[in-house]
Amino acid sequence: MTLLIGAAVAADMDYQALESLVTRDGIRSISGVLAALPADYRSNFALVFSSRSLQQASFSDPRVILYGSNARFMITFNGNPSERGYGTLETAQFDERNNRFEFRELIFPASGNGAEVQISPINPERCSRCHGDPVRPIWDTTPLWPGAYGERYGSNLTAVERAGLEQFLGQQSRNPRYRQLIGAQRFAYRNTFVPDGRSQYDGVRRESPNAELARLLSALNMRMVAGQLQASPDYALYQYALLGAAEGNCGQLEDFVPSAQQPRVRRQMLLLRRTSELANARQSIAKQGRALADKLKVHPRVDGTDHPTALTDFRYVAESGLGISTAQWTLALEKNTYDFATPAADDAGLAALIRADLAGADHTLAELHQQRDNSADDRYCGYLRQRSRALLGQADAVFAIPPPAASPDDAATADAGLPTMLLGHCASCHSTGVAPAVPFGRPDALAPLLLSQSRARGNLLDEILFRLAPEAGPQRMPPDVVLTSQERLALSTYLIDLSIQ
Repeated sequence: MTLLIGAAVAADMDYQALESLVTRDGIRSISGVLAALPADYRSNFALVFSSRSLQQASFSDPRVILYGSNARFMITFNGNPSERGYGTLETAQFDERNNRFEFRELIFPASGNGAEVQISPINPERCSRCHGDPVRPIWDTTPLWPGAYGERYGSNLTAVERAGLEQFLGQQSRNPRYRQLIGAQRFAYRNTFVPDGRSQYDGVRRESPNAELARLLSALNMRMVAGQLQASPDYALYQYALLGAAEGNCGQLEDFVPSAQQPRVRRQMLLLRRTSELANARQSIAKQGRALADKLKVHPRVDGTDHPTALTDFRYVAESGLGISTAQWTLALEKNTYDFATPAADDAGLAALIRADLAGADHTLAELHQQRDNSADDRYCGYLRQRSRALLGQADAVFAIPPPAASPDDAATADAGLPTMLLGHCASCHSTGVAPAVPFGRPDALAPLLLSQSRARGNLLDEILFRLAPEAGPQRMPPDVVLTSQERLALSTYLIDLSIQ
């Protein structure tokens, strides 16, 4: 019977099919529901060992996120009767008609009591309390997923993760829920998280479960964002400015507004960039604090002035033009942050969605896009700027709503944690054998070395300060990131103070 049920729903698994298993087929246990799901769903999942959701988790008994092949319908559960939320299936479905997410809970009766399964309304308050309004999934951003096996993108599992996985896999076949998972053993394979040379060379690399889920959810989240914008009564006025900002390579946003408005827009953009920089620095620091304590805590730059995943220009149009808050647009756990990093960022997100919406009525737009050479000066970008200025020039007022300002907490937390974040980046090379050994990740060990160790330009502190300066040229550090003047000053001040403690 189980196999027949699974076959019946395999072609179109969604919430309605899941509910049918409970109401039509009378399944009254979570393990029974899982056994009836199609192989596609039981083969694609992420494992969470530290959960902040309503469902508890541990290393040996993780929370499972089943996401299928496209993440349009997700099911979550845990596996230990002592864990909070053991009697509940949580679901999240993307409503493609209305471009929104719908969350539900299914609470199953205790074994043998004959009660019915309780089904919550859509987006109950206990879900929206964390997932926002409108609700959206929470799945952090690349390259760090604290609390999920495979926390660090493209990196080996830590010793703690390996030990936890061994416990989980050792009892998986005996657990009535976990044994329904297909291919769980792959979490123990290095290539699940770190691609080998052959797969990279052949271009057939498969992303890790965390990264794959992030990519799929990000695409759906962008559809929700585009739907919000298109529902605004002012969308038609700002549609070309939105598209130009979403493209990311069509020049400065102020070029999309009439010349008389450009100075004000330029000033407001600087404010929003600063706000985004501080908020994302706060997010990065908090996110690293949630990661395993024994691992190197590495995160990409979060400077909103040159980190394209902050979507600063695009968010400015939404905030100041359409009056739409962007504070809950990202998948990040930390609210009021603006990190949109995904494993494969491309214009399959916002730009493609808005372009497709406009191209139906503007055939010139579609033709020029096909001919573009991907420069800020090509005819396509020039057309977007021209159409945007023409529309905005006819309006009585444009970008009339000031962008959100940084909170004192953002500034204080970011300034306090910025050196720690940057030193963590240094440690990713200097504590792994890639570069000469320097204990950047341990301030207590670094402090006595700064003035005592000799280097080519004096002591270790002198060498570091030189390497941070632009004058170092090709010897500048870090080699993969260009620090802002604020970052150089914060890190240099921190190291000087550390050396004289």
